[in-house]
Amino acid sequence: MDGIGFKVKSEGRYIRKVIYLVLGVNLLGHKEILGIWLDKTESASFWMNVLDDMKKRGGTGIYCLY
Repeated sequence: MDGIGFKVKSEGRYIRKVIYLVLGVNLLGHKEILGIWLDKTESASFWMNVLDDMKKRGGTGIYCLY
């Protein structure tokens, strides 16, 4: 899970956007994109929306492997 900030040109001026990206690893060890979301800023409340969306789509848990 990560949020990546960047600037885009919109109506003649640059604005900030954040792409929220969630990757998973399947049982064969291959990475899969589980979701991509776009918002104006990175915030804890938007991350909660992302996690709620993942749960609604059948996610059963989040495990972090380092």
